[in-house]
Amino acid sequence: MKLKIQLILFCSLGFFWLTSSPVMAAQFSFQAPATEVGLDKIWTAELRVDTQEQYINALQGKISYPTDKLAVTDIKDNGSIINFWVERPRAQAGEISFSGIIPGGYLGQGPLFTVYFKTRTRGLATLIQKEGQALLNDGQGTATPVELASYNLNISVQAPEQNVIAVETRDTEAPEKFDPLITRSQDLAGNKYVLIFYAQDKGSGIDHYEIKEGLWGFKRATSPYVLARQKLDHTILVKAVDRYGNFTIAKVSPVEPAVWYEKLPIFAIIYIIVGVIILLMIRVLWRKIKTKRK
Repeated sequence: MKLKIQLILFCSLGFFWLTSSPVMAAQFSFQAPATEVGLDKIWTAELRVDTQEQYINALQGKISYPTDKLAVTDIKDNGSIINFWVERPRAQAGEISFSGIIPGGYLGQGPLFTVYFKTRTRGLATLIQKEGQALLNDGQGTATPVELASYNLNISVQAPEQNVIAVETRDTEAPEKFDPLITRSQDLAGNKYVLIFYAQDKGSGIDHYEIKEGLWGFKRATSPYVLARQKLDHTILVKAVDRYGNFTIAKVSPVEPAVWYEKLPIFAIIYIIVGVIILLMIRVLWRKIKTKRK
C-alpha cells in the first residue's frame, strides 16, 4: 500500500503509455560469481530484473536466506535501476525487504541491489524470493505477473580459492551531481510541497541524505521530503553522502524569495529590536540629563 501511494505522485510527472501487447511476466533473478564458496568467506548475490518488453516503474519484494549459514555484511544499491527507494533493501531476521520507484519507467534487464554475505557453516544455502511485485508504467500502476528468484549456494571447505570475492578498495570520489525536484500531489502529504531527490554513487553507494532549509543546519532526510517552509522562499541544500563520507551538495533556489527581514534568524531580529530599545532609552536619559543641567 505504501508503494502504491508513493507511486501516485509520479503520475503528474508524465508516464510512457503502453500500446496493447501480450501479457508477460517480469523476471527476478540472482546473479552470483560462484555456486560454491568456502567457509568464512565473502560472497555476493546481485538481484536483477528483466521487464520482458514491458515498461515497469515500481518494484517491491522480500528475500529470505538461512541465518545459520549466511550473515549479511552489507547491501549496496549503487548502479541500481531504481531511482527512488520507498524502502531501501535491509536485512532483518533472515529476510531482506525492498520497494522502489522508477519515474518514467524502465525497459530491459538491470540490477536492483547487491547483497554481501559471509559464510558461516557448511552445507547448502538457498536464497528464496518469497514476495515480488512489479507495476506497469501505464499511469495506473497496474500489477503485472512476476517470476520470483532463487539461488543455491554450496558452502564447502573444498571450494576453489578463486571464488573468494576481493575486498573493496576505499572510495575517494564524491557522488554524481543531481537535481532535486519540488512538487506536490493531493495523494501525498496532504497536498503539501515535497522535495524529491536521488543521487548516484558508482563507488561505495549512497549512505544517506541531509537537507538544509534556509539558515538552519543540515539534518538527515529521505525522499520524498515534506518541506518545513511551504512558502518556498528560502534556498534549499541537499547533501548526498556516500558510505565513505564523500558528499555532493545540490542547491534549489527559492521560488518566491523572502524579503530581507524574513531571511534573518529570529535571534538576529531580537538583537536588532533590543538594540533599538537601548538606543531609545539612552536618548531619553540624555535628554533628561541635559534638562537638569539647564
